Amino acid sequence: MLNRTRSLSILTLMITLLFMGHAAAEAKKIPGGFQKGKPVKDKTATDLDCNACVSEDELDFDLTKKPAHVVIVAKKGGDYTSVSEALADIDPSADYPYLIKVMPGIYIDNIAMKSHVHLKGAGREVTTIQSAAPDQSVIVLNTLTNVAISGLTVTGGFFGISIVASSPTILHNALTGNQFGMTSQNNASPIIAGNIIADNTNEGIDNFNNASPMIQGNIITGNGRGILNSVDTTPTIVGNIIRNNNGAGVRNVSSSPNLNGNLIAVNTTDGISSQGGSPTIISNTVSGNGGKGITNEIGASVNIIGNTVTDNGEEGVFNLSSSPIMITHNRITGNGAAEADIFVHPISTPNISFNIYDDIDGNTGVGSFNVQSDGTPAPAP
Repeated sequence: MLNRTRSLSILTLMITLLFMGHAAAEAKKIPGGFQKGKPVKDKTATDLDCNACVSEDELDFDLTKKPAHVVIVAKKGGDYTSVSEALADIDPSADYPYLIKVMPGIYIDNIAMKSHVHLKGAGREVTTIQSAAPDQSVIVLNTLTNVAISGLTVTGGFFGISIVASSPTILHNALTGNQFGMTSQNNASPIIAGNIIADNTNEGIDNFNNASPMIQGNIITGNGRGILNSVDTTPTIVGNIIRNNNGAGVRNVSSSPNLNGNLIAVNTTDGISSQGGSPTIISNTVSGNGGKGITNEIGASVNIIGNTVTDNGEEGVFNLSSSPIMITHNRITGNGAAEADIFVHPISTPNISFNIYDDIDGNTGVGSFNVQSDGTPAPAP
């Protein structure tokens, strides 16, 4: 009896250790500067190597309900040979969601997703969905619920992923070689996390018409522009690396994004530019961009708090708006050899307080308690 008890104890221990090892192996890293869906203190995303990453199971959201059915798409030996074929043959519902697993390979397909489906590739390094034509979107979601897309490379389309009036989770994909990496439109509210969005002709992410996506921990690089927010969008853009794009890092038009803890660097024109709307720009690093660090154009009411804005080709912060602007607790230094760290147009009256900057052009601002890099009082705003 004693030997049997010992054998059971040893077996239990072996199963426990096996489970722990499997769980550790599954803890894949994504870019970001986040832990359990919140920014990690003092860990703004700083480089493509991503020193501030999290494992997938720490993200504060679920992909989908546990699937009732699993089907396999494979080049050979699966249930189907294309995703579209699989979707045409299934009838998912809230009670019977589906998981479509896509095995390694390149699949020429244009996919219209259904609700209650998780489309899961074997990994963005090995599973590719390529559009049959460059004027068609690769994957389309139109008025859907309970949808997830993960582990794919999506390429060759007009939009890599088009999200209209839907709230999917888009996780750990590569969107590359499209006209636009992805779009969120018409009250869409997707979660876009841990993706590589690179080398698309126009915007990496295009948010339009009341979209409110969560954009977290992505690498957005080499696109025509990093992110465009237009027509009353309210995205949350947190902990991303937005660099080396061939236009602005983030462009806001009549929109009110919350940008927090991003690295926005080495983009061809401005780091962040806003026209209209009420953006909130907190704790970002905006550095080395070819144009201005942060531009506040006509109609923009902007809060700029706790950012590092350095070494941009033109002004660090450029103010051309008569709407309320708050600039506090920032470091704005080393910008434009022939330009000031801060520019204030005569129509603009920003509150500029508790900052570090070395020079300012314009005298219609208000504020106090600003210092220069050497600790002496800064020129009055």
